Parts: sequence; C-alpha cells; structure tokens
Amino acid sequence: MILLIHDTRKVTAIDGPVSGLEDLLNKPVASAIFSVAREHPDEIIGWCVDGLQDQMDKEALPRLLYNRNMMLSYSVIGYHYLPSGIGYVEDSPYIEFPMNVRYPTWQMSAEAGVVYGSVLNKFSSLPFSNEQFGYVLNSIARIGQSQGLLCYSEPELLTRGSVPEIRIPTGNRAQLFKFVAHHYKSRWVLLLFLNYGVFEGKWYLWSLIRALLLYRKRSLKIEMDHVQNSLPIGVPNEMDVIIPTIGRKAFLHDVLKDLAEQTLLPAKVIIVEQNPDPDSSSQLDYLHNSAWPFEIDHHFTHRAGACHARNLAISRTTAPWVFFADDDNRMRPETLTEAIRILSTLRSSALTSSYIQEGERKLEHLMRQWPTFGAGNSFVPGEIARKIQFDLRLEFGYGEDKDYGMQLRKSGVDVIYHPFEVKHLKAPIGGFRKEIEKPWDTTAIEPKPSPTVLYFKFKHRSAEQIKGYKLMLFLKYYREQEILNPLRYYTNFKKRWNESVSWVKKMNTT
Repeated sequence: MILLIHDTRKVTAIDGPVSGLEDLLNKPVASAIFSVAREHPDEIIGWCVDGLQDQMDKEALPRLLYNRNMMLSYSVIGYHYLPSGIGYVEDSPYIEFPMNVRYPTWQMSAEAGVVYGSVLNKFSSLPFSNEQFGYVLNSIARIGQSQGLLCYSEPELLTRGSVPEIRIPTGNRAQLFKFVAHHYKSRWVLLLFLNYGVFEGKWYLWSLIRALLLYRKRSLKIEMDHVQNSLPIGVPNEMDVIIPTIGRKAFLHDVLKDLAEQTLLPAKVIIVEQNPDPDSSSQLDYLHNSAWPFEIDHHFTHRAGACHARNLAISRTTAPWVFFADDDNRMRPETLTEAIRILSTLRSSALTSSYIQEGERKLEHLMRQWPTFGAGNSFVPGEIARKIQFDLRLEFGYGEDKDYGMQLRKSGVDVIYHPFEVKHLKAPIGGFRKEIEKPWDTTAIEPKPSPTVLYFKFKHRSAEQIKGYKLMLFLKYYREQEILNPLRYYTNFKKRWNESVSWVKKMNTT
C-alpha cells in the first residue's frame, strides 16, 4: 500500500514505496492521489489525515478490500463532507447511517480511506482541479456507486486508540449547490433552494443562480473490473428457502418443481401457508403426497400477513444462506448455484436478483449496491437473517421489505443487486386481494401520506430527507386532488400530514 498522509490540503508525507513520488510532497492531495494511481494502478492507495497514520490497520486491508472494485473510508469524528442539506435532494439509504458497522454509502471521508489505483484511473478525466479533497472523494463515489463501485464507511480501517484532535474542512453551502448541480438533474438544484427556504427560512438565491449557470451534471461512463474475490473462497453452499403463501396452490407447486430441478438443491424449504378462514385447512396436499429431494417444513396458520409468515419461516431456518422466495416465482435450474457463485465474491453481503415480469424489459444490467430489498428474490446470510425480523407494524402496509433491507444494512450487511433473473409471475389469484382496514381508515381526517410510509421515513431517514419528501409530496399531490385554492390546499395538507405523524407516534408505542 502507498499511503498519502495529508493536512487536509496538501500531502505532508508518503508511507510505502516512495521512489519517484517525492515530488508529490506539499502538492494538493487530490492531484497527488491521481498521480500515484497513474504510476501504480495495481497498488492499494490509501490516505489519512496527519495523526491517524499509526492507526491505519494495514494488516486488515486484504480482508477489508477483498476485491478491486471497492472504495473504503472512515471518519473517526463522524464527519461528512457535505452539509446535512444533501438529504433534501436524496431519499436513499446512503445519507443517514451508523458509524459502528461497515455501511454502504457514497459519502467518503478525507480522514482515512483506501482504493485501488486502477479504480482512481477510471475517474482521471473528470475536471477535479481546485476541488477540495473531500469533494473529489464524494464525487468519485457518487458517480462510481451507480456503475458497480462498492463504497463503504468501514470502521475496521483504523485500530482503536486515542483519537487525535482533527479538523477537517467540510463543504459549505456553495459546495453543496455545486455538488447537486454536478450529480443530479437540474430540478434538484431548484428543490434544494426551495427546501432551504421553506424549512430554514434561508433563500440562497445567489447559490441557486451560480449552480444553474456555471455547473452541469457530470456524466462519466466507466466499466468496473471483473470482480475477483481475493479471500479464500470457502463459502458454504447450503441454503434454506422460505415461502409465505396464500391461495396459490398451483403456482407454489411450480415453484417447488423449479427448486427440485436446481443444480444446487436447497437443504430445506419452509412454507407458511395462510388462510384467515377459521374453518379452512391446508390445500397443499402435494407437499405430503409427492417425493421431494429436500426437506419440506410446512406450517399452516389462520393468521394472515406476510411479515408474520416470513418471521415464522426465518425462525425455522438453519442453513448458512436463506433464499427469500415468493409463491409465484419461476427459476432456471442454475439459479441457486449462480447465487452462491456471486455471493462468494461479496463476503457477507445480501444479494437481490433481477425480478422482472413477463413482457418487462430489464433496466438494470450492472451488479451494484442496491437502495432497496426484495423479499421475494433475495439471498441473505442465515446468521444475520435469524437476528432480524420483519416489522409487524408494517403488516398489510407499506415497505416491510425495504425496512428489512435497512435493518440488514444497519447490521453491517450490504444489499447488492445482480442482473441474474428470478421471474415474477405476479399471479392473478391468491395473495392479499382483500383490502385490510387500518385504524386510520375511519378517522375524520384522512392521513397523508399513509402512516406506514411515514413510519418508515422516521425510522430510517434523516430530518432533511423527511422534509424533502414532505415538500415533494406537497408539490406532486396538488395536481392529483380537487382543492385548487393554494391556501386551502396548504391548510388541508398540513392537517393530513400532522394526522399521519400522530399515527406514527401511536405505532411506535405498540
């Protein structure tokens, strides 16, 4: 590894094979790191602020940076380069996150980090002159993440010890407007301006004008290297499958037949059959009348609800991997084998497949970090899956799968999308066809948004992200409702929003 030690502005020392690099001393960190990458594309290139070099855990790097398509950083003082206002324009899992686990994010820190030189070289054509080092790191990660660069906040980069007093320059308001102009569509610059004005009473007109007139969105097409795990493969291939089902006897039968034809057979298939009719009994006679090449663990319950069913199924798993399946999937015989092959390159990450319906066109063709989670097409480390539950407050509501994905990330497990396919039939029968009445459905004031939507936001998003969502909802919903008077609309929207907030508070006490 070649380690550039800096004082936040310029390189003060170089640790590693420094022959020919002496001229980089006292040079700006951003330009120096690209110079090193050009000369040493196969080297791990690290950076840290002066005072942290003795805490960089070089022995851990082969384990942490286990393939070349990764970028790691960490802030011991919990600093983010960009102001929290970035949450006004990005509603993703990558803005608000814990610092005590490996967590996927494009928000890179100038305090300490590592990346392969070959990765940096893919971004050398971007005009980074006169940019602060923190801006450069965030820009690289923001562009790269959508194209397969795996970016993490990684606390294990540094050994534990006394933390020196560190002062890291952060991006100011002007830098934030510029960053949004460089990395988002232009409408988000305007929305950033509106959010600051509406929620903070600060109308940054000059920052808006500069951003719209001087900066354009940066687009760069990159191709990441073929992922090759540098760790010993040794990945166990035993897998359990969980399937909640209701009213889809024939479709589930097809799923089981697909599983029986897999080149890698599941160890166990856990089926939770639901029928809320108290006089009903199991309809799945073929579970016991047919021979299956795997164990079937069948549970019948009158309690409906996918969250409860999946939690019950997860509690019955024992394998190192758990496949979260639906009762209307179709799979090629190589699906489970392919999943294990991909997981072997990703350490302890979860994997979500492409999940297109008949006639749909696949839009995502790159393996990359994924902002959501699919409860019918994902593969999760069993040890972690058994520690996490689907939130029953979201039963029959919104976002129980997204919430589960957020719980995975906060446990140190990333969610990676891969374009290999599991087909979703979207069966026209079965499932939850009957509308479930919620407590707020009969109130005098109809909450907007749904309390389950807002519950998810309050649980997993920053204050700025929630406010940004509120403004977007306010603007979008105006066109979809009947109140034309803006003042009356605002008053009505405020009442409905507050009603939703009150229900979220009640949900949090149950």
